[in-house]
Amino acid sequence: MASYRTPRKRVWFLEDEPDVHDVVQHQFQGRPIDLVPFLTPGPMLTELQTERPDVLIVDLGLPFIDGFEVIERVRADPRTRDLPVVILTCDHTTTSRLRALRLHVRAFILKPYESRDLVGVVEQVAGVPASAR
Repeated sequence: MASYRTPRKRVWFLEDEPDVHDVVQHQFQGRPIDLVPFLTPGPMLTELQTERPDVLIVDLGLPFIDGFEVIERVRADPRTRDLPVVILTCDHTTTSRLRALRLHVRAFILKPYESRDLVGVVEQVAGVPASAR
């Protein structure tokens, strides 16, 4: 495995299922990524007022407020409107993919997915140099 001397990237992960957090956290072990989990949008949106991750991973199927509404709020704020977003979802509809395009989402990953696909996409979007991947 390569030795990582590149600065670590901060990735926030909004997903309401704790088991999925554990799986994704495991997939990024040993990678130059610090994954910060959020179970609900409120704390994440509050944190975005003072901090900025390199990438947001957002699940669409959240209770109370769906992932698209979260992304719309991120895009409405001038401080975060250009923040890279990756969607991780089991919503396979064309409507959702088109909506993601309109919101300038960088990647739309369908569950189930291959670990290397999620890790590769997130590292590329976060700007991890190819030599560190």
